[in-house]
Amino acid sequence: FKRVSELLGGTESMPLKRPLSEIPLKLGRWESKGNIPLDDVTRYIAGAEDYIKRTYVNDEGRSLDVYVAYFGGIRLGAPHAPRVCMPGAGWQAASQHRLTMTLKGLGENNKIAMYRDIYMRDYDKVMVVWWDYIHGKNVTNRWRERLRWVLPVFLGGKAGSVVQVQISSPVKDRAENRAYSEEEVFKAILDFAGVLAPEVGKCLPEVP
Repeated sequence: FKRVSELLGGTESMPLKRPLSEIPLKLGRWESKGNIPLDDVTRYIAGAEDYIKRTYVNDEGRSLDVYVAYFGGIRLGAPHAPRVCMPGAGWQAASQHRLTMTLKGLGENNKIAMYRDIYMRDYDKVMVVWWDYIHGKNVTNRWRERLRWVLPVFLGGKAGSVVQVQISSPVKDRAENRAYSEEEVFKAILDFAGVLAPEVGKCLPEVP
């Protein structure tokens, strides 16, 4: 991909229809106090052109951490996924699954392909549910994603774009002395994903 990028340098990417900051702070019964900025080093490593990082809390006090990022154009490889970033931060993968789930908020097209991963570090355990949109379409096969990203340029179109969505929540949190079952955590994440995904969809690039 580096060589392709050099050959096609300056290729226009597919812009978002609207900035990610327009995703509402209140989504159903979930509400956030606002964006949490990444530090300069993390932002540089991530390489996102637009992003939101927020904590949403529901009416029962359950909290979720949310990260949505947009990457435009061709670059070396795909954006870092949690399966790269989490081990790099000292977390060990306990389980990793690829799923297709039904989300109520998406209407007729209510299925979305996603990953559900569990990571452990010391006595802490966290669940991360994430998915990508490549060239405006939801896919989970990483090799297919790379092809979708680069192929449009060779067909006379614009360079592909990636929007990545990550939702995470503790399963065991030693600092706050709390623990939930994985089923409880996944249910809460899906509940939130059902109101988040339609808003992300409003931001996705127009697909010709």
